[in-house]
Amino acid sequence: MGELRQLRVLSCRDNQFTGRVPREIANCVNLRDFRFQNNEIEDLEETKRWLAAECSWMRVFIGPDESDSSGSDVSDGE
Repeated sequence: MGELRQLRVLSCRDNQFTGRVPREIANCVNLRDFRFQNNEIEDLEETKRWLAAECSWMRVFIGPDESDSSGSDVSDGE
């Protein structure tokens, strides 16, 4: 996953993914919009913390229990 450096949007919604979000996602430096609601991802709060710390360029992060309209800003800006 970390090899996809040109990836801008990743929508993995409505699947049955389990486990954790891979930390290699931080290598996707052009990823601005990451959505994966309706999955069974573990440690969502921890994931949000490290995404905010390591992926300040990401604008939208919507996790398993959030709706599309509520998008969570990961950073304060670009």
